[in-house]
Amino acid sequence: DATLLRDTILAKIAAFEPRLQHPVLILREDPEDPTAMTGTLQGSVTLDKVSQPVSFPVVFFHHGESAAISPGESD
Repeated sequence: DATLLRDTILAKIAAFEPRLQHPVLILREDPEDPTAMTGTLQGSVTLDKVSQPVSFPVVFFHHGESAAISPGESD
């Protein structure tokens, strides 16, 4: 379920990367690979009291009992 996956990943990001503020993860099915999802992780990072928006393309692969998160290609 994409909602459960998104919520779980966002909880992990909040726990392990507190510098990313207001994270949003947008996921969509990969039309070329039914075991993968592509998406974008967005949020903001504050450096020297200035908040800057950031965006990271991501790809989630599922292979058997393991999964991997990889940097995706920019849209």
